[in-house]
Amino acid sequence: MSSTWLDRARLFIAEEMKDAPADMPLQDRKKALRAVAWRFHGYTSWGRKVWSRATREYLAPFAYKSDREVPKKHLSPMERMMRATAEHEAKLRMK
Repeated sequence: MSSTWLDRARLFIAEEMKDAPADMPLQDRKKALRAVAWRFHGYTSWGRKVWSRATREYLAPFAYKSDREVPKKHLSPMERMMRATAEHEAKLRMK
């Protein structure tokens, strides 16, 4: 990708989003960027490609945590079921 186009896209996004509140929800940020996208890329394929990359870069700090960022003590559904079964069997043995 041309760094010139990418630099222009980054500057355009920064200018458009400079007045956005810090607590603006991610969905609203995406919506605002989609509303002005055509002004940058003019419906050209190259412009769209560069715009997509620049918006991903911009939205990354505001994005939700990915599924890969799982807490260390997280149990899968199978592990939860196995634990519940073991606890249930332990209760039955105590009676």
